Amino acid sequence: MAQLEKNPVTISQFVDLDEYKKIKSAINTNSFEKYVQSVRPIIIKKKNSKGKIQAIQLEPDFVTLENIGAGIAQFHQLENIQGVYLDLYEATPERERYQFLLPEKFNLLDVKKALVELKHITSSQEKFQARNDVSFLPNTNSVPTPNCTTEIGFSSQNGDDANWCSSTDFHPQSLLKFSRMAMNSDLTCVKDQGHRGTCVSFAINAAIESRKISQGANQGRFNFAEQFTYSFGEIKSGWGKYNYGLSIAGALEDIKNEDQKIPLENQWRYNPSYSMAEEINSSNQYPRSCNGYNGPMCTNFAFQAQERDLGWWQYEYTFPTISYTNSARIRSFNTISTFWSMTDALDSVISIVNDRKPVIVGFTVRTNFMDTFNHGRVQTETFKAIQSNESLGGHAAVLVGFVRNSALPEGVPRADEKGYFIMKNSWGTGFGDCGFYYVDYKYMKSYAQGFYTIRVR
Repeated sequence: MAQLEKNPVTISQFVDLDEYKKIKSAINTNSFEKYVQSVRPIIIKKKNSKGKIQAIQLEPDFVTLENIGAGIAQFHQLENIQGVYLDLYEATPERERYQFLLPEKFNLLDVKKALVELKHITSSQEKFQARNDVSFLPNTNSVPTPNCTTEIGFSSQNGDDANWCSSTDFHPQSLLKFSRMAMNSDLTCVKDQGHRGTCVSFAINAAIESRKISQGANQGRFNFAEQFTYSFGEIKSGWGKYNYGLSIAGALEDIKNEDQKIPLENQWRYNPSYSMAEEINSSNQYPRSCNGYNGPMCTNFAFQAQERDLGWWQYEYTFPTISYTNSARIRSFNTISTFWSMTDALDSVISIVNDRKPVIVGFTVRTNFMDTFNHGRVQTETFKAIQSNESLGGHAAVLVGFVRNSALPEGVPRADEKGYFIMKNSWGTGFGDCGFYYVDYKYMKSYAQGFYTIRVR
């Protein structure tokens, strides 16, 4: 909060100012848990490209602030700095690496000296990108063609609705269709979080799936269980577990520290909860959450595992019987804080995604993000639009590529700055360009809260 209060204008980019005051008051009066329980979910109802009205649940402002705070705290830890440096060193062309310390020598530095070296390599990324960006390669005029039914863990019953458009369904000016991305061959099918605020689990699992492919091409293509990832994250976090909304850094930290295996989708199929009540009841449950779901376990709790109150703030949880064959674990994760240097952070992310590494992003959804139609482009707001648009809530997704203005297909409006990030979202194929969004560098510069990379095993 102290970081945000240095610039009040920055606060309004991420959260509602009145809500910010309530959160601060709740913290100061030791009533934050009570505040969390009083928060109503942020539900945005929009018609998708197929004419169906979908209720999209975004994360409340307190989770946005938690993401920002956790990102700042995590970023300055020595182990995290070393991990970010390694990602950037690996993304640097071999002929350019002589300018920087070898990772093993970098790891001998203390925090102060390591930050100086990290600044050196991040500020050099733009120069390398201009010479080596894969989006400068010839356009392919085709899209990746993953087969959802052959992904290991795919479930044909209910679940996360893993899907992929045919080539003709993508927009005529699709950036995914007309760009040559390093990660094209690493993309798995687009999923749909339904009516629940579970975007963090979808973003984490999407990153794990693509990372498994890039780290070992012969391992296969996977579909991991978002229901498990979300349930585990909420139960481990403890506070706020009955309300939808999960800290990205917190969930990654818990999964890594517990060395938790993430099972396949068919082990605990996701429940989109299309009939779920929007209000939580006096028993901390969302009525009708399990309507129409025939999966192995479901309750009306946000985390949908079974909970038994043992008294004295002790709880026991029951999960369905799960096989962890072909499961994945997070070996490490790194945080790139947007409050360190936004330009350096964004340029670093471009280099990392061009090195076949997905980047999880937490960001604020503005009104204009919801009005991209089927081209998927999230344009920069004009000054007048900034005044009329509003911050709707927080969201998490995965960045999988970047296309510079100089490499845009004919007829595509130039981004206000540099180009467009290619984002894989979790609202199904009926939003954006068959589930993908193309986010202006300047939009990300204004509303991103933090970036996260992972290594898996």
